[in-house]
Amino acid sequence: MKKMNVLLTTMAVTTLLGGSVTAFAEEGPAYVKYDNTNAIVDPTNPADPDYLIRIPGAINFTDENRSIKTPISMVTPDGDVYEGDKQALVKVESSNTTSYSLKSESGNDQIDYKLLYEKEDGELKTMADGNEFGTIGVLSSSRTSIDGKAVLGQDKAKLQEVYSDILYFVVNEYTPVEE
Repeated sequence: MKKMNVLLTTMAVTTLLGGSVTAFAEEGPAYVKYDNTNAIVDPTNPADPDYLIRIPGAINFTDENRSIKTPISMVTPDGDVYEGDKQALVKVESSNTTSYSLKSESGNDQIDYKLLYEKEDGELKTMADGNEFGTIGVLSSSRTSIDGKAVLGQDKAKLQEVYSDILYFVVNEYTPVEE
């Protein structure tokens, strides 16, 4: 009985002093994730999609961070790598129809930026008016992602306002033309 009281007293004092007593322990991983993407569902089957196209959820430039990664990817609805047989053509358009630019709230100023996506040969191409209406590329099980980046131009804001643009990503089913 005396041994039991000493053990319980020791455990109580240890706990009060911020310590812990562990008789048995198990450990395991805890996965932490932050997903800052939006998803566009399979346009051929939106109610029960075979795939999703992940697009940037936001592009937030600062004076210190003038280049932002903007990858797109094709995944299953569960977020796994897509392995099916469908193909998707992805395009992007700016709400500022004349160019990729951030317009001031008042509309009295703008700052240009570039949106670039990787071609199949690995080169970056600029999304611009002459570029097949902003065609990014085709995603499929053989090419499930396309790297991209947005790069803010050299101009500085002239006004103390928020500058913004809205990008519209468009996904269409793609069927290759057989020759």
